[in-house]
Amino acid sequence: VAAAVLGVVLGAARSVLVTINNPPGERMLALGITSDQIILTLLGGFLVVIGHAMAEAARLRAENRGFI
Repeated sequence: VAAAVLGVVLGAARSVLVTINNPPGERMLALGITSDQIILTLLGGFLVVIGHAMAEAARLRAENRGFI
Protein backbone atom coordinates (compact mmCIF):
# COMPACT_ATOMS: atom_id res chain seq x y z
CA VAL A 1 0.00 0.00 0.00
CA ALA A 2 2.81 2.37 0.92
CA ALA A 3 4.62 1.67 -2.36
CA ALA A 4 1.56 2.64 -4.40
CA VAL A 5 1.03 5.86 -2.42
CA LEU A 6 4.71 6.68 -2.63
CA GLY A 7 4.59 6.24 -6.41
CA VAL A 8 1.81 8.83 -6.73
CA VAL A 9 3.56 11.28 -4.40
CA LEU A 10 6.91 10.91 -6.14
CA GLY A 11 5.31 11.40 -9.56
CA ALA A 12 3.71 14.64 -8.37
CA ALA A 13 6.96 15.84 -6.80
CA ARG A 14 8.83 15.03 -10.00
CA SER A 15 6.44 17.14 -12.08
CA VAL A 16 6.85 20.08 -9.70
CA LEU A 17 10.64 19.82 -9.71
CA VAL A 18 10.83 19.68 -13.50
CA THR A 19 8.73 22.84 -13.91
CA ILE A 20 9.99 24.78 -10.86
CA ASN A 21 12.08 27.17 -13.00
CA ASN A 22 9.15 28.09 -15.27
CA PRO A 23 7.60 31.51 -14.73
CA PRO A 24 4.52 31.74 -12.49
CA GLY A 25 1.43 30.47 -14.27
CA GLU A 26 3.40 27.92 -16.28
CA ARG A 27 4.40 25.65 -13.42
CA MET A 28 2.67 22.31 -13.31
CA LEU A 29 1.53 19.72 -10.81
CA ALA A 30 0.60 16.42 -12.46
CA LEU A 31 -1.08 13.60 -10.58
CA GLY A 32 -1.48 10.18 -12.11
CA ILE A 33 -2.60 6.77 -10.97
CA THR A 34 -1.81 3.71 -13.04
CA SER A 35 -3.57 0.38 -13.02
CA ASP A 36 -0.42 -1.14 -11.50
CA GLN A 37 -0.72 1.18 -8.51
CA ILE A 38 -4.39 0.29 -8.07
CA ILE A 39 -3.62 -3.43 -8.15
CA LEU A 40 -0.69 -2.95 -5.76
CA THR A 41 -2.95 -1.08 -3.34
CA LEU A 42 -5.63 -3.77 -3.49
CA LEU A 43 -3.14 -6.58 -2.98
CA GLY A 44 -1.48 -4.73 -0.11
CA GLY A 45 -4.83 -4.20 1.57
CA PHE A 46 -5.68 -7.86 1.07
CA LEU A 47 -2.43 -8.90 2.74
CA VAL A 48 -3.12 -6.59 5.69
CA VAL A 49 -6.57 -8.16 6.14
CA ILE A 50 -5.09 -11.67 6.01
CA GLY A 51 -2.47 -10.65 8.59
CA HIS A 52 -5.13 -9.35 10.97
CA ALA A 53 -7.20 -12.53 10.52
CA MET A 54 -4.17 -14.72 11.24
CA ALA A 55 -3.28 -12.70 14.35
CA GLU A 56 -6.84 -13.07 15.62
CA ALA A 57 -6.75 -16.81 14.90
CA ALA A 58 -3.49 -17.16 16.85
CA ARG A 59 -4.99 -15.25 19.77
CA LEU A 60 -8.08 -17.47 19.78
CA ARG A 61 -5.93 -20.61 19.58
CA ALA A 62 -3.91 -19.51 22.60
CA GLU A 63 -7.12 -18.72 24.48
CA ASN A 64 -8.61 -22.13 23.64
CA ARG A 65 -5.43 -23.91 24.71
CA GLY A 66 -5.81 -22.26 28.10
CA PHE A 67 -9.16 -23.95 28.60
CA ILE A 68 -7.88 -27.44 27.87
